[in-house]
Amino acid sequence: MNNPSVLSKMLLLYLKVSGYKDKLNLKWWKKPSKATKPSKSLFNLHSIEESTFQEQTVWTLKPKENSSNKHILFLHGGGYSKSFLNYHWGFMSKLISSLNCSVTAPDYPLSTNSTVTDLFDFLLPIYESLVDNYGASNIIIMGDSAGGGMALALAELLVEKNIEQPAQLLLLSPWLDITLSNPQIDAYEDVDLILDRKTMQVLGRAYVGGSDPTHFLSSPIYGAIKRVAPTTVFVGTEEILLADCRKLKVRAESEPMVFNYREFKGMVHNWMFLPIPDAKKAFEMIVDQINLEPSELEDLVNADGSFW
Repeated sequence: MNNPSVLSKMLLLYLKVSGYKDKLNLKWWKKPSKATKPSKSLFNLHSIEESTFQEQTVWTLKPKENSSNKHILFLHGGGYSKSFLNYHWGFMSKLISSLNCSVTAPDYPLSTNSTVTDLFDFLLPIYESLVDNYGASNIIIMGDSAGGGMALALAELLVEKNIEQPAQLLLLSPWLDITLSNPQIDAYEDVDLILDRKTMQVLGRAYVGGSDPTHFLSSPIYGAIKRVAPTTVFVGTEEILLADCRKLKVRAESEPMVFNYREFKGMVHNWMFLPIPDAKKAFEMIVDQINLEPSELEDLVNADGSFW
């Protein structure tokens, strides 16, 4: 693995000395998001439609003209308690500009007034509608953090219900086990400068309500993965979610599935959204992955020796 860039090292130092992690306490996680809709600049750049499904807002973003067949279902992170954050919109805008694709971004039910059951009752019909409109072979399900866990859980639900899989899954710093009970996490608690394990466990309990926290819809690390779509994981070595991403990698190696693993040395949670060279590299790899044709997904797609 490559060492992090100088700019990334400076950012890590800032996060450490500023006590950034302490600011992301329960009060912050439960505070409503301010970026629940695209900015005015995005409306100028793209064609954006707002619709409502089950009393929740669903955004569709497209190029102004000549959209490709590829369509991304983007599931945002936010500890199950927050709506979109500014960097989500910026990232989706970059995807549209780079791929000429369209994006569906549902503002799904949050744990403040809903549970995991409500979430998937909401997401499954949306996915089925996208299959009707775009065809499963043109759909990529992408999610970051909590949204990354949702993306894998949704794919596992599709297997259970015998519904056609999307072309790919892209999981960015995914939260795969809401219990965070993996003992290997102990080694990363102090180096993670963003996520606090105990805080995340509280958020996870709110998300599941009274249901089983190890059910695959809540914690997809425990689900059946053998027939899910080709999956690519991006994760940093400085985040507590690394342990379960490595656990998923080990599981995938024994299953008949296409699985690509991108571990970035020295990177923090959701680093791919930050203005640093390492994020640019990750974004380029994401674009290259999405651009692959179905026939090219039959074999593992390995990055160069700098990445796993």
